[in-house]
Amino acid sequence: MHIVLDGQQLSSVRLDDWSDDFDFVLTDGSTPQDRAVFTALDGEDRTDTWLANAEEWDARTDPWDPDTDDDGLTDGQETHGVDTGVIKPTYTTDPTTPDTDGDGYWDGWIGVYDVGHTDNVVLYREHLQSGDGIEGVEIVEEQVGVHKASVVPSAGGADIDTDGVKEHSNVHIGERQWGSAPTDGNPPSLTFGVEADYVDELPENRLDNENWVTAIEENYALYGITLNIERDDTVVTLTDALASSNDENQHLYLLVSSERASGIGGNPWGFNADESIGTSLELPANGHIIYAESISESATEENAVPASDVTNSPYNSKTEVLAGSVEMHELGHSFDVGRLDDTGALPLGEVYSGSSSDQNSERHETSGATRWSIMRRGWDSNSLASHNGHSYYVFSIEELSTIDQP
Repeated sequence: MHIVLDGQQLSSVRLDDWSDDFDFVLTDGSTPQDRAVFTALDGEDRTDTWLANAEEWDARTDPWDPDTDDDGLTDGQETHGVDTGVIKPTYTTDPTTPDTDGDGYWDGWIGVYDVGHTDNVVLYREHLQSGDGIEGVEIVEEQVGVHKASVVPSAGGADIDTDGVKEHSNVHIGERQWGSAPTDGNPPSLTFGVEADYVDELPENRLDNENWVTAIEENYALYGITLNIERDDTVVTLTDALASSNDENQHLYLLVSSERASGIGGNPWGFNADESIGTSLELPANGHIIYAESISESATEENAVPASDVTNSPYNSKTEVLAGSVEMHELGHSFDVGRLDDTGALPLGEVYSGSSSDQNSERHETSGATRWSIMRRGWDSNSLASHNGHSYYVFSIEELSTIDQP
């Protein structure tokens, strides 16, 4: 094949992908139809859209990579549009940039920066339901990392390594996931207020400090979500807390209590009323509670959190490190994070990532260590990821595949 660019013949270049089998997404199905149809990142059955090499050359896409810009949509889907149903619009987007309209949010549902050959991202939910979950070469290790927010379009971000430049998670939650248009220049509205009340009996004003809430805000900012956690009231008892709860009318409500209130099952460290049934606790409909004393006992007396994890984290104590994970988890429920695993309403329907009940198991492997993300049960040092010696918590692709506004 002779390729001519700007009136000059470059050379005789052989493109081996004439049949498009290198960058047309296929599964391991037993029939041609089974191989062509896959469960996409939005949970719908979809097929890739074939692009001839001539189209790829014209579009300046990579003929050996199904998703040149890593935004989670294949080049064919972006060029010819993604069928989103009868009453929803079908958008065509630029397959060479992850953010067609320049608003900082990528075009697809979930994209992963610098992932290389992108089949495993496009087919992530297909692999999850294969019977053995995500394993071996299907693991997308890049989802654990972060990148400088300036290297690609990135909404939000936080300077987690204190070098004066913001980072963003390698995982980008795109406009199709948030329900906004990837072509109109209007970003999704993802700023949420959280009122935080504290029971007065907590020793040393535990967790009632700006450093702890800022660390949580910055961790969510890595995913393009802006939280404004307002430390509001200090109340004497749990009853007083419930009487004054969410008097600031914020999107979400957090109560930091001492220990578990009566009539609540589930996790000994926290409880989300927003997503639960069968409780007598009168938290606001958008509220959750974490139990600071139970967390502190686990973090210190049981020595769950080593001192080195405090040193490398944005938190000031072992209790804050563990409580940061718990708060990330309980807030996650309000955003429907991790819903793909759950079998019903919380607390009984919750299925923790990596548990024996997890039917869609996904591992993260970094430097040989197996990690489980925020929506796991319990805690260990592998709950933390690290960038330039600074630690942060991560959500997985599976957990984020169900994320929605609270």
